[in-house]
Amino acid sequence: MRGLASPLIFYITYLPDIRVHDLRHSHVSLCIELGYSIVLVARRIGDTVPVVMRTYAHLYPNKQQELVSKLEAIGSPTSNNDDSDLMSLG
Repeated sequence: MRGLASPLIFYITYLPDIRVHDLRHSHVSLCIELGYSIVLVARRIGDTVPVVMRTYAHLYPNKQQELVSKLEAIGSPTSNNDDSDLMSLG
């Protein structure tokens, strides 16, 4: 009976069928978007950095450009060279 009740409840209430793995994926994606290091995220979920990178590499397409832009801003002769740019990198 329990096996039939669970899908029926989701169907009646129009709730999506969300698995624990889906919540894990959402959590990791959010941590990456918030800027946490891949090492920290991998440790948090008990996985290795290479596995996390393979799984979530698609979330990093603009990160390379962001890094280049920040480094160029620091080295730019027109920048005022205050330490606020350096602090935002950490």
